[in-house]
Amino acid sequence: MNKLNGLIKCIKKFGFSGLLFFLKNKLSRSTKYYLIKVSDHPFFLRRNTSDFLVFEEIFLDSQYEFNALPKDAKYLIDAGANVGLSALFFQRKYPDAEIICIEPEDKNYRQLVINTGHYETVSHINGALWNKKTNLSLHQDNKAEWSFSVQANLSNKNTNTVQSITMQDVIARWDMDIIDIVKLDIEGGEKDLFSSDYEWIKKVKYLIIEFHQIDGQDTSGNFKNVMEKLNFIKYSQRQNELYVNLDLVNK
Repeated sequence: MNKLNGLIKCIKKFGFSGLLFFLKNKLSRSTKYYLIKVSDHPFFLRRNTSDFLVFEEIFLDSQYEFNALPKDAKYLIDAGANVGLSALFFQRKYPDAEIICIEPEDKNYRQLVINTGHYETVSHINGALWNKKTNLSLHQDNKAEWSFSVQANLSNKNTNTVQSITMQDVIARWDMDIIDIVKLDIEGGEKDLFSSDYEWIKKVKYLIIEFHQIDGQDTSGNFKNVMEKLNFIKYSQRQNELYVNLDLVNK
């Protein structure tokens, strides 16, 4: 994003606050963080990372602004929460919702807690969403901080490991009968997530998912096979797809 386009987007989205943010942060190189205050609580983006690109996608390009999403939500699971920007977006949209953030990478997780820790309705899990309980190897697919993926730790040679958590674990911990919204951006983990133990998806009203390429292979096959058996309708927007569970939404 060039500076002029960035300035225009910030002003359109946040008005005078957006102008102040851009002038104070984007044009300055004096601090390690961008400080953003467009609501009651400021949050921080790390300079020289992919954080600002994520901010641009979520807040300036509105990648999660699907018209089909509900007006209210009680439970929302944000898997692949990164530094918390998607959680902040949803907290602004659904201030009364219980938002459960799942992030496997330690530095991203610490920034996630910094950015969202003052909201009582936002909870944090340092782990990786998977289809079973196991230790997983954590890999950075490129230099971007949003590109951490996990794989089954078969060799045990990779010391950078993380504990998995299943969707059934999350559902049981928060005693959910229905999950209003699930957001999945788990860098290819969707392939294994939907290979087994996916009955939980019948409890989800709205599912937002981004698919990825791993070693040149598409990761959407297992998910699409599951969807063929269920009564969901699909909406596409930018790199994301929204699936609406007609069996639950039409009740």
